[in-house]
Amino acid sequence: MLAVLWIVGCSHTPDLESTIGSAGFSGSEASTWKAWTNDMPPEPRSLHVIGEVIVTNGRYVAQIKPSGETPGLHCRIDVIDKGGVGITALTSRKVHFIDTEYDGSDEKLTVHFPDGTTLDVPIESAQ
Repeated sequence: MLAVLWIVGCSHTPDLESTIGSAGFSGSEASTWKAWTNDMPPEPRSLHVIGEVIVTNGRYVAQIKPSGETPGLHCRIDVIDKGGVGITALTSRKVHFIDTEYDGSDEKLTVHFPDGTTLDVPIESAQ
């Protein structure tokens, strides 16, 4: 089972508010993460970040959002318990972040995972 969660800007799904920290998070493969700018007209330029997060139960979903850390560009992954019954099995959750206010000044993005680990993702240009 593969679920796709699209997060645009820093918005999030209101009914998934019970962030559970590192519980439910199992890991992520660096090879699944990509970041690129879309510089093609029409404006505005946008930054896209995609990746996969492994969760421990089907009832968990993942969100990616700006972390507010400086200097540089940072996003954090939140694992959310959406409640109900879920199959206890490692489940891959895809995340996609779009930032339409990206100014193009960074060469990498740092992703912060719930277990405290980080991953630097180079930002490519898709012209």
